[in-house]
Amino acid sequence: MFAYMKFAAPCARHEDKDIVKVNKIKSFNKANWHKNKYYKVQCGETKCQGLIIFVEDSLEEAQAKICKTKRIIVLAKNRIEEADDTTTTDTDAGAIIKNKKDQSADIRTALHAKIKNISKSAGGNMREKEKLSSPKQLISTTTNESRKRNNLDSSSDKLAKKAKLTAASHANLEKELKGQKLHLLEKDGEIKRLTLLLEEATSLNNNLQHKVISYFNKFKATADKLDELKSRKGANTLPVGYIRKSNGTIHLGRDIWLSTEAYNSAVAKPRSLQIVVKNLALAVYGLKTLMESSVSRHVSNKYRNRAPKKKLDDRRMLAIQDIYRYWLVNEKKLPAIEVDIECRNVPHYISKKISDLNRDTDKTKGIVAIRKTVRKGRNRTAQSRVNEAEEEDVEVDEIKEEDVEEEDVEEEDVEEEDAVNGNMELII
Repeated sequence: MFAYMKFAAPCARHEDKDIVKVNKIKSFNKANWHKNKYYKVQCGETKCQGLIIFVEDSLEEAQAKICKTKRIIVLAKNRIEEADDTTTTDTDAGAIIKNKKDQSADIRTALHAKIKNISKSAGGNMREKEKLSSPKQLISTTTNESRKRNNLDSSSDKLAKKAKLTAASHANLEKELKGQKLHLLEKDGEIKRLTLLLEEATSLNNNLQHKVISYFNKFKATADKLDELKSRKGANTLPVGYIRKSNGTIHLGRDIWLSTEAYNSAVAKPRSLQIVVKNLALAVYGLKTLMESSVSRHVSNKYRNRAPKKKLDDRRMLAIQDIYRYWLVNEKKLPAIEVDIECRNVPHYISKKISDLNRDTDKTKGIVAIRKTVRKGRNRTAQSRVNEAEEEDVEVDEIKEEDVEEEDVEEEDVEEEDAVNGNMELII
């Protein structure tokens, strides 16, 4: 059931008059409810007071009755409060209107009586004046009275016309009010429908956003894998770490290939991460290229007078960086931040490898110079001994045998020097 109520105080949740479900009305009895009693209605977390105008079984019937009703009569506030305290029986609106008509009729009769008394007193005065006054005065008084009566009649006619006009305008206003009420009801239904659609769209939007956010990490991982497969050069190149079984080579990236044996030896049990980069640089560029080149082609402040060395191939260096990233991610399982930091240090590691090679070369050259000096001393000693043997008539054959031994020692020194150079090529 639904009740049409007039609320005592304004509220943002409802209008001054609105339709309410009866289950929200406190202490409501379908068989015994009063029009002159305030009822408490549950309105959100608070309660509002209001008067019940009428009750219908359905919402459509209540709305139709609102449109059909010309004017809804509500009792005065003081009477409502008395009715609220005493809980008297309900009075019909027709009876109230009848009482008002009776009161107005009584007022009219009282007014007519007063008017008659005033007219009688005025008539007596006029008669006395007629006895005392002249005929001219009587004629003037009669004309004045007739004028007054005519003025009263015209004013009463004007009032009657105004009353008719006000009644017609009131009827027109009531019709317009009914039409506006129907229009408002239609708009309320449209607003409720649009509100439901908006709530449904909002819930769907929230669900879609949650799904997109949940899939974001998967999209990112897929994009990272795709970038890794493209190998930073293009989609046509093979992925980094791809092994060709036909010739036993591995793809470092940037279309640079290396034998799997050299790659495995470069990354096999390194003492530190930078050793892997140094080993890969030695395998990719070669010993001679590294010793004769530099990473940035800049001359250090220590050797300003030296001519600048040629710069290493950037594509090979980026390929070393790609395979190094591949090894860190797939073999060492390092976090993404540490992988990025290590890849940025690849040029620094290669420059350190070049300086280490140049330093070892300088040491080797010093060792070879010392050995040559020792050989020269040995040759001089052998020559002096030959001269002494010729003077002392010693057999020259024995001295020659010693010279052969010295030559064998020199050959051993040369082999040792070659071995040192060979070891430099295999330095890791």
